[in-house]
Amino acid sequence: MPKIFVLETNKVFDSVAAAARSVGVDASNAAKVIKGKRASAGGYHFVGFEQRADLERSLEGYKELIRTREKTKVLTKAERNQRNNLIDNVHDLLVDVNKRMRNAKKEGLYDTDPVLQKMTSYTDYYGMNKTGGYDTTKANLRTFTNQELQNLADMIERDKGQYAQDVYDRMSRHRNIATYAAQFGITVPEAKKYFNLYPVLFELFAAAKQGTEYNYNEIEGELYDAMQGDATEDQLLDFILDLKSTYQGNTQQSLDDILQKWSKQRKQWQANFESKKKLTNNFGGEFD
Repeated sequence: MPKIFVLETNKVFDSVAAAARSVGVDASNAAKVIKGKRASAGGYHFVGFEQRADLERSLEGYKELIRTREKTKVLTKAERNQRNNLIDNVHDLLVDVNKRMRNAKKEGLYDTDPVLQKMTSYTDYYGMNKTGGYDTTKANLRTFTNQELQNLADMIERDKGQYAQDVYDRMSRHRNIATYAAQFGITVPEAKKYFNLYPVLFELFAAAKQGTEYNYNEIEGELYDAMQGDATEDQLLDFILDLKSTYQGNTQQSLDDILQKWSKQRKQWQANFESKKKLTNNFGGEFD
């Protein structure tokens, strides 16, 4: 069954009547736009389609029309400020995405991060720089309409939210303790010891992938080493909370400072742990 797309609102409807009603125009006039008998109705453009590919082809001419109209429109001071703020916001968002991509590639994680790949997949339409990221120049961004820029921002924010969904999936109650043990390379009894920490642990993993600094491999390695080295629940929680404070901007300490401090502390108490274990074994006693 054909669907109706309204260009200015970027929404799809199941009927001409519903599409026309959404923007307050006469349905018969909207139908004439779809049939090519009118250029627009009430200032709105309506496109009928059955397949997504058909819609994309139909939109190409409309996109150029809207761009031309925006370029020739005399903007009020408020409208100029609104557009400049939107361009600045999208610029900062794309700079952040580019930095994430560079860091993920540096750590060898980009090819296994479908969420980040999705966030960078819109370069085909919005422009690509020499390194494969977004063209973040203001000159490039000004070639797009406000609606196009807002659509890009919305898509990237939606994609970023997928990290939270991934966290939920990994924390699903359908997982049993053995799957956590296998993931972290520890025994089932050891995995039970950290059971109450898994929600905040996976939230940290999501924050690490959302953070511009990334450092995901190093963080994951430190946490896994700590769990495999028999860290106490309190020791592990302290580290996790320190890292979360960094990603949330609630501390002046840099991520590198926290990682270095934690690594030093972990090696010290692990050495004490091994020394105590060796001493106890030499005397043939039980060690716990």
